[in-house]
Amino acid sequence: MKGHSPGQALAELTTAATLQTEATHQRLVFAWGQILCTELRRVWTQLEILEIQWVTSLLYNFHP
Repeated sequence: MKGHSPGQALAELTTAATLQTEATHQRLVFAWGQILCTELRRVWTQLEILEIQWVTSLLYNFHP
């Protein structure tokens, strides 16, 4: 096993901490993206339901 100088050890620890922080941020971004897509799907479904109700009401109330 090769020894490291204090400066090298500090540099490696700093790099490791930076990578850990970036990985944490990336997980948060992916989690946020998943939440956003889930909410978008919910809103899209609600819009489709409202559109069907609107068209149905037009057809039901149509008197030629």
